[in-house]
Amino acid sequence: MLLVTDPTQAPGDLIDAGWQALEAGDLDHAANACDAALARLPESVEAMSLKAAIAFSRGEMDASMQICRRAMEMDPDDPRPYIQAAELELYSANDAAAIEFAKNAVDRASNEADFVDAVLIKVAAELGAELDDDARRSLSEIEACVLEEPPLLYRLGELWLEVGEAARAERAFSSCIHQEADSADAHHGLGLAYESLGDRDGMLKAWRKVRELDTTAPLPEWHMSPSEFEAVALAALAELPDSITERLANVPILVAEVPDEALVREGSDPRLLGLFSGVPLPEKSSLQATVSLDTIHLFQHNLERAVGSREELEDEIRMTLVHETAHFFGLDDEELDALGLG
Repeated sequence: MLLVTDPTQAPGDLIDAGWQALEAGDLDHAANACDAALARLPESVEAMSLKAAIAFSRGEMDASMQICRRAMEMDPDDPRPYIQAAELELYSANDAAAIEFAKNAVDRASNEADFVDAVLIKVAAELGAELDDDARRSLSEIEACVLEEPPLLYRLGELWLEVGEAARAERAFSSCIHQEADSADAHHGLGLAYESLGDRDGMLKAWRKVRELDTTAPLPEWHMSPSEFEAVALAALAELPDSITERLANVPILVAEVPDEALVREGSDPRLLGLFSGVPLPEKSSLQATVSLDTIHLFQHNLERAVGSREELEDEIRMTLVHETAHFFGLDDEELDALGLG
């Protein structure tokens, strides 16, 4: 997409162009559009919101928060700077601060869209602070709202799942799919809801749809070739203590793009990152009549889509390999730490 900014454009058009550039990953163009808008309207909260978002995208968290606070001073009654500040604190895992900013945004919201945004952020922060009852009450505040935007419906479904309200989550994910039939994320959420509700048929139907959509989805830019992926996995394996790798010598590590159809038909989540199949070491017996084939599986495309960069992908491969190795040894978290695998 070619983005062109004319500094003589109306400020509103400049801001729109800046958001388009930001969504396209062109931070320099977004910043130019934002600066041009602020040159025309120095007290524009909309332009300041864009400026804060650009700073966030650049990893400049303190600068982004300072911009939000400046926007709050410019218009104390506008909920948007508070929403943005709440998102920043939520991203930084400062749940208490996120809750306070979100509450301020809720108090200032004059339209349903801002109200819903603020409540959803508040719920996420309350869950992060382990205030599940508060989160459940907050979610009930938006039950009367008419939500039609797929991202909001999906987020609502996620949060209902997190507070243990699978039936409400199912309704939110179904509404999202009604608006966006090929949303693999919504179908995945629906499968999780059906799993919680004990509806195996519904779960399997959702899982099959997720696998169908995921196998045709474009891969991220940090996608690895099979040889690159194998090299990272082998390097992660080599980092394990000798006492561990010796016992893994006869356990093959297989790489596939996604779980195969047979696994999904058996009820496996199509977005599994890894899987240990076989009998955990502590449960093995020399008197067993048959020998099980122990195998560790890594699912490359699922791992690639679960992260946001090449560096994160390498870390996730290591973590998943360690996690599945733990299943082989039948270890819990404390035992993993004791063996240096935590």
